Amino acid sequence: MPSKPSGSSGSRQSGSNAGAAKPAAKPAVKPSAKPANNVRHVVPDKKAGDWKVNEPKKASPTAAAPTQKKAEVLAKQQVKNAGGGEVRIHGRDGKIRDSDTVKPGNESKTKDKKH
Repeated sequence: MPSKPSGSSGSRQSGSNAGAAKPAAKPAVKPSAKPANNVRHVVPDKKAGDWKVNEPKKASPTAAAPTQKKAEVLAKQQVKNAGGGEVRIHGRDGKIRDSDTVKPGNESKTKDKKH
């Protein structure tokens, strides 16, 4: 009987997949800074005397509440249901006085001591 040569046998390669095509590298996907359209503004309604929750580029408010705090809670719930984002709270003068991120939005690395 002839003896088998030691090492590799014929065209078979052992160990690694030498000669096999390498999988194509996946393109880097850059995450967006914020989820689209997941921003709500809590603003005063001077005519009605209450607070409105507005979504940018929408004609009518998405919610209304008698107090700013209740409107803020409604806005945060809407953003949470939409997948996270930002709630911007305006003062009676109309200027933004606070902003809060609802997870899993684009949370800042710095510690938010207000919320």
